[in-house]
Amino acid sequence: MSGPRDLEFDPLARHKAGHIHWWTQRATAVILIPTTVWLVFSLIYLSRADYGMTIAWFAQPINAILMAVFVTSLFCHLNLGIKMVIEDYVRHPRLLHYLHLSATVLCVILGILSVTNIIILALS
Repeated sequence: MSGPRDLEFDPLARHKAGHIHWWTQRATAVILIPTTVWLVFSLIYLSRADYGMTIAWFAQPINAILMAVFVTSLFCHLNLGIKMVIEDYVRHPRLLHYLHLSATVLCVILGILSVTNIIILALS
């Protein structure tokens, strides 16, 4: 079984895990930049819209896809950031493992719920 203990005793495994984490965090940040700009302009546009216009906006495939990409990248980036904060402040290996697991489960559940609701809005 692999877990936090494997990373403690194998410096090469720890280095590889950190490398993937670093690249994933940078990739999600790069994805979040244009999608956040798009979201801000979309929210400005939707601030004058009524309910029907908002639903019609979500029904456009490009908007639904960009919103799903934004939400997915956001929760992935959030999960990576929370894990780094946990690693910085939690020293007990077992607690560290459970907090990492909890953060991942929470971000996955929130991401799935968000994308599901985007799909529901897009199809309505």
